[in-house]
Amino acid sequence: MKILASGPVEKVLNERSHNREWAEYLKNDKNVLKSIPTPIVIYFTKDNNIGVGTPKGGKLTSTVEVHLQEIPKLKFDGTSTSPVQSLNVSGDVLSECPKDYVPVSDRYCILDTTDQVVYGSNAKTEIVTEWVPFMGLEVQTSGSTPISSIGASWGILLDHTSVATYTISIVNIPIVTFGDPYSGESLYITYGPRGGLYTDDGYVERYINLPLKYLIFKMELLGYDRYTGEHLHIPIMGTYPLEILLTGEYILENDEHLNRQITPSEGPTGAILTNHLIQTEFPKDMQEAEEIVKTDKIRAYTNVVFEFQGGSPHSFYSVPIGELGITKTLELGEVTVPLSLTFSYEEKSTSAITYALHITGGSPNTRYKIIIRKRDVKLPVEGDVELGMYFTKILSTTPAPDPNPLP
Repeated sequence: MKILASGPVEKVLNERSHNREWAEYLKNDKNVLKSIPTPIVIYFTKDNNIGVGTPKGGKLTSTVEVHLQEIPKLKFDGTSTSPVQSLNVSGDVLSECPKDYVPVSDRYCILDTTDQVVYGSNAKTEIVTEWVPFMGLEVQTSGSTPISSIGASWGILLDHTSVATYTISIVNIPIVTFGDPYSGESLYITYGPRGGLYTDDGYVERYINLPLKYLIFKMELLGYDRYTGEHLHIPIMGTYPLEILLTGEYILENDEHLNRQITPSEGPTGAILTNHLIQTEFPKDMQEAEEIVKTDKIRAYTNVVFEFQGGSPHSFYSVPIGELGITKTLELGEVTVPLSLTFSYEEKSTSAITYALHITGGSPNTRYKIIIRKRDVKLPVEGDVELGMYFTKILSTTPAPDPNPLP
């Protein structure tokens, strides 16, 4: 991690990006999709916002802002205290900026010595290579209303029109901002079991996994609140998906592909299709959207889930990091953790991600609970925006009978 420049935004935007160092580092990786990280700009506004964006063509683009009053104050030992309070009634400035701090609004100052912008040695990076879960399904039905079969149709097409995206957490507030498109060969995966996916007495799991190389970084900005006279630590942590380590075409139609180990040209051995969730941890701010559906008299319900992404920079797709990433994140320190990787698309993109599920063998006229994981993130575009994460649970709405009832 390097602080390329600090000062007015115009000065920062004119700084050279040093991307050639990344290009040199990744140049020997073959048969992959790779994205050279674009620098990120962290800036402050006069109305007390902290923002993140990327410089392109001498302009600041893909900006996302968070109001500083949403950020907790942190003591120097790293523990959180009370949230930043509102401006005092009179609006009087109670203190001046300390030495080496510069005002960024009428209330806040930040440290402006370039080699000390980050607190101590807390600016750290890790590069992680591992398989991560990309999409999946878990069916848990039992008792008198088990589901015997599911229709699944999933697709992943990633190519040079896919865009690597920063996922950044500013004190538990997750945001995303665009990076650069990928270059290299394409990846095409379809999963659609012939005749349907059959359960084992109402239970089944299926997951598609991908090998990725990604960046985790952590830093802390030092600030000062002129109204309270207190120092602020603003921890920032982020991820960036550098490389998709699998390319080529994979048509998964039946269980002959299940848990089959393969070794990509770069990275570790793993399985594209599994019947279990590989070690991971979903973001702690995840939400679960619930819906009740009812099968018809022929035991079916069409389009339990039907999702399509592609061809628009207003769509984002996010996946959790894996076990190694979790370990590396904890080594970086007890700070906010985004725990996800995000991808997007260029306008008129040929990349796409599809995910459809149908109940084909449920009990007739029966209600089932559908749970889909979702995540609320501040996005760099407005309007019709989607952040997808395709992991679904299908559950019975009535509890299963106790297998060991009391006499």
